[in-house]
This record gives sequence, structure tokens and C-alpha cells, in this order.
Amino acid sequence: MVKYSKFTPDSNKDVDGKDVDEVTEPVMSIQQVQYAWVWSSIPWLLIIAFIYYTDILIEGMPILGAVVSIVILIPRFASWKKTRYIFYSDKFIYNRGGLFGSQQYTIPLDKLTDIQDNHGFLGRALGFKTVNLILDNETTQRPVGLKYISAHLDVVGKIKPLIQNARDLIIEDNELEDDDNDSEN
Repeated sequence: MVKYSKFTPDSNKDVDGKDVDEVTEPVMSIQQVQYAWVWSSIPWLLIIAFIYYTDILIEGMPILGAVVSIVILIPRFASWKKTRYIFYSDKFIYNRGGLFGSQQYTIPLDKLTDIQDNHGFLGRALGFKTVNLILDNETTQRPVGLKYISAHLDVVGKIKPLIQNARDLIIEDNELEDDDNDSEN
């Protein structure tokens, strides 16, 4: 982990004399695999293909099928392009991409209890997996799924020590607070 200031390593002031927060370098930044936007669109494209080839609704209008396919693919491509999973030493940031921007969700690593990977039905053959972040019971009981991660990345091996370290720091902080409270009484 490398910490650095925006201007000088020994000063937390910028040119105008305002305080500058220290910035922590990410431990790991992950993007979804290259064709994730196509794989997430396949169910919809199969439905359109079925409708098109059975002439149920698109009879004599092949352009409608092409337009609907484009309407499905473009938002998924934009979402894929802007989605990032970023791990710092103390937090996880999920940048969820969208057609007109992105949303950012932050989860402190001390709220995570475990991390597991799952290759799924076709994941191993297609080279991707889902990494599930298991949150503590106070936060939620549902895991947070990082979908379409390259099967070749060892995310679990790199992030488990960070989770343990963050949890150990919280335990140490709680013990220090208890000691301070005991000495005041």
C-alpha cells in the first residue's frame, strides 16, 4: 500500500493552503471480461431470435428485430465499459456503469466476512467467474456478486488477507477504546 499526497509527501496543504486528504492507491482494480456485455444480453437476444424466426410478432419486419437488438445491446455495452471493482486496503468500491453515467457504491472491508468464487454453469468454459463478497449479518444477508470476472485472476487469494486485516484493525480499535474508557473511570 502506498499513500501519497497530491503535492508534497511531507505536507498536506495544496497551493492555496487548503488541507488535502491522503489518497490510498488501490490494491486491485478489476474490469469485467471482454464479452460480458454480450453474455448478459444472450437471453434477450434468444427471445428476439425465437420471435423473429417463428414469425409471431415481427412478421415481415426484420428491421424491428434489428432495432430491438440494438436497443438491448447498447446499454449493456455502455454498462460494461464503465463498470469497475476497486479494492483498497480498507474499502471496496463498486463503480456500476450505465448508459448516461455511473453509480458508485462503497463497502468497508471490515463489513465483509468472507469472499468466494463461483464459476457457474458455463463460466469455466467461457473463462469467467462470479466472486461473491459475503457481508456481515448487520449489513445484509445477501452476498454482493462481482460478475464476469476473469477466471485467471486470483481475487480470493489477494482480498482475503485485506478483509482479515481490516477486521483485525477494528478489533484492535475496539480494545483501545475499551482501555481508554477503563482508564477514565
